[in-house]
Amino acid sequence: MIYGLRFNLFFGNFLCSFLRVLAEKLDILHLPSIDWMPNFKVLLEGAWLVRDVKTADDAIGVAISEAGKRLNQNKMDFVDVEVGQLDCPGCGESLDAVILVGGTALVGLLFEIKIFNAESEEHAGRIEKSMIGKALGSIPLRVVEAIQLD
Repeated sequence: MIYGLRFNLFFGNFLCSFLRVLAEKLDILHLPSIDWMPNFKVLLEGAWLVRDVKTADDAIGVAISEAGKRLNQNKMDFVDVEVGQLDCPGCGESLDAVILVGGTALVGLLFEIKIFNAESEEHAGRIEKSMIGKALGSIPLRVVEAIQLD
């Protein structure tokens, strides 16, 4: 058994050395240059349905907690989750994006993430929508903005 292990290690090292020398001789060791691709900060909005709540604040807490739990189960704890904001059409005051009717609430959530090495803003948005969509399931998502980082 020990001789077999020694032979495998020797043969593996020999094979790696042989392939390295062959690649150098044939001049195929040089990798093609990769163009620089920018990084983006992408913001998604999603509608989260919460049942059996009494206040808008309770609905916000439950929605953020449930979304965070689903994201953490998929090892996506790097996603920032916040409640969305709406402007009142009458007075212009900023309000939380929550509608509460009959103990059921619809909460607008914002998901922010940094996407590295995307081809464009649209590509970064598709990447984030795919990642977060898989983790959250059947939650409707829309890209709000994608900002290129320096």
